[in-house]
Amino acid sequence: MAEDAAPAPAEEKKPYNPDPNALPPKGESSGGCCVKSDPHAKAEPHKCPTSIDRGYTDCLALLLLIACWVITTGVGVSAMQGTLLSKCGADGDQACEGNARALLAPTDYKGRMCGVDSSVSNKPYGYLVSKYGDIVCVNECPSKTATPDFTESAYTNLKHYCMQSEVSSSYKTASYASTKGQDYLTLLGTSTDGSTYLEGPCMFELGSFELGYYCGFNPDSKLPVVPGFPLSNQSITSLITGDGKSATSYLADFISDLVVTKDAIFGFGFAIALMVAFVYSYLMTLGLVDCVVWGCILVVFALFFGLGGYMYYTYQQWDAANCDAPDDDGSTDCTGLNVAHSDNEIDGMMYVSYFCFGVSALWVAFIICICSKIRLACAFVKVAGTAVRDMPIVLFFPVVQIAGLLLFLLPWMYYMAFVQAQGLFLCENTCGGDSDYCNGMKDGKQFDCSLSEVGSTYPSNETKYTWEWADASIGSDQDLASSWMMFSYFWTSQFIVAMGQLVMAMTFVLWYFAGYDADQEEQVAVQTAAAEGEKIEPKKPVGCCYKLICGDPDNYRGNGLFFKGLHLVLYHVGTAAAGSLVIAIIQFIRYMVAKIQAQCNKSLTGTAKTIANIVLCCIQCCLYCLEKCMKFINKHAYIITAVKGKSFCAAACDSFWLIVRNIRLIAALTMVQEFSIIIGKMLIVMATGTLSYMYMQSVTNAAGLTMADQTNSLIGPTLFVMILAYFMADMFLNTYSMAMDVMMHCYLSDKEANSPMWATNEKATHLAPLAKVIGENGPKDDPKKDTENPSAE
Repeated sequence: MAEDAAPAPAEEKKPYNPDPNALPPKGESSGGCCVKSDPHAKAEPHKCPTSIDRGYTDCLALLLLIACWVITTGVGVSAMQGTLLSKCGADGDQACEGNARALLAPTDYKGRMCGVDSSVSNKPYGYLVSKYGDIVCVNECPSKTATPDFTESAYTNLKHYCMQSEVSSSYKTASYASTKGQDYLTLLGTSTDGSTYLEGPCMFELGSFELGYYCGFNPDSKLPVVPGFPLSNQSITSLITGDGKSATSYLADFISDLVVTKDAIFGFGFAIALMVAFVYSYLMTLGLVDCVVWGCILVVFALFFGLGGYMYYTYQQWDAANCDAPDDDGSTDCTGLNVAHSDNEIDGMMYVSYFCFGVSALWVAFIICICSKIRLACAFVKVAGTAVRDMPIVLFFPVVQIAGLLLFLLPWMYYMAFVQAQGLFLCENTCGGDSDYCNGMKDGKQFDCSLSEVGSTYPSNETKYTWEWADASIGSDQDLASSWMMFSYFWTSQFIVAMGQLVMAMTFVLWYFAGYDADQEEQVAVQTAAAEGEKIEPKKPVGCCYKLICGDPDNYRGNGLFFKGLHLVLYHVGTAAAGSLVIAIIQFIRYMVAKIQAQCNKSLTGTAKTIANIVLCCIQCCLYCLEKCMKFINKHAYIITAVKGKSFCAAACDSFWLIVRNIRLIAALTMVQEFSIIIGKMLIVMATGTLSYMYMQSVTNAAGLTMADQTNSLIGPTLFVMILAYFMADMFLNTYSMAMDVMMHCYLSDKEANSPMWATNEKATHLAPLAKVIGENGPKDDPKKDTENPSAE
């Protein structure tokens, strides 16, 4: 019999370790060959969005944006210097120049540009001479109404404000004592009874003011007293409104009320409106959001269901009153005779009622489908309100965006004016002598002239010149330049919007994960020390006064996060440029389609015009929807960039698939956002207006007078307060809405990366409303499992 093999040495039994996450004893490794590191070494904490290694993203897009600005500046400077277009004139053989004055100049009844064309070069202002909009050029706007000199003829009194070529020579030569010399009615185009007025070639010299290069009539200016003139002593305002009280009086009363109540207007319109907005966000955090959302849901259901019920009732009434046809048995059991409702109208009312019932049923099914997500979206609203209140400085970043847009628009508008004002002066005759040139503008420039008309059409010693615009048709050089300027505007404006979204996203991401890094480091330190048999002394808690002034050093959630977010956003300026480029391209295509549509309306007629408009309108609608979708995706892409540090393309793809994976949550949050914003705007505006009215009505000054006693009416000041409050509410709620979206993304990132989630950590007190919903929706403990495994205690 073969000899038995030597028994293997008995394997040393290891003690039972009930904790599967416990570290193995020293000298052993976990994870086999896949993990070579010592588990007892200092472990690196999980990197959350606040501590990931960020790099500069989409640098090429940023360089392209800078190049766009450089090209825009070059186009503008070229337009100012007259080197933008290579050819001008009918033959394209003359140099172009930019003349912004011609762009703003009024055009008189003959088509001459006041202050530009030679015949009216010394008359830069346009004066209205008839109610049909006819204009004559004048050298200055009269400051007061002139009284006619009745020792002179009517034409002599009115000649400076007449369309000269429209006045008969018999009026020009008539003496003051003749019939035509006193015929103001014909020159002014006014009937004896005043039924028609101011339709003639002339106008009185009325008091006016300069409005650009136009003369605007003073609303209180009165027509002079002229015998036989039916409108004598009537003001311009009364001719327009038919009211005896002038517009200046109304305007003066309104301005007077604003001056008296200016402190209350600005105090309530800005400060109190902002305070009301904060109160609204606090009430939403306390639970008002649940009442608002579910109340709006019930209102929508009641609206459609009630409308359907009313229409169905109306259908039954119409059907019962319809006597057009007898029943099958030949009887007519109707309640009325000859009721004017056709069968089509009755059937239409029935189908519309069914449609309303169907919409209400679909609404109920939709709400049931996303019910759990609505509760989670309400939690995002509550948490977002806390974030906005913790960092109120983010509310004022839109002011910085507006300032940046204005800083861009100032040179852009100046450049655009010169791009649009390209053209040249055409000389119509020579200056005399044998020269083939004349100095039209008397500034040293020379213009080609034709000698054929000298001495015939024009006197030989008089210079005539007119301004001719350059070719601006679609596809021309000027059209290409102006199109580039518009593209530059679209890209820059969207870039400013994108930067604002990135800054707010980064700030709210930092707020959500405030304290996460310190907690992770503490957990790693505790585990490592416990494995090595060491003891870590707890941190000395900071005092309440320190927290109040400087914030909790391990869980800081104040305005300082905004400045930290600004620093981190510098890594992703290129991402904002890339995202804004996509929106700018879509907007530019819409702009070009609009230009093509305008050209079609000018050049086409009949059926071709109708078909072209239908097709182009459909294209515009599709592009509009595409723009809205891309703006939605871009906003979420910027948030993903803030959370994960990705470039635009990667973030946009993640954004799209995130929307697909969480479509119910996105739908619920969008609905909750809309309800919260609409109700919020209404409440903030109405509450601020009511408080301001009560204040102005009741609070007295040192003399015992209220603002109501010192004003003509409180309606104007109250409306002004409500307008300012609306802008403040819009600014606040847009930021609030962005915070809601960021909280959703942070929640999803937290859910994927951490177990248990950071939101459920006892140190994340700022996320308590979200933790409550997570706990309610999480898996419940199984009591049978605890009884079957008592050793797990």
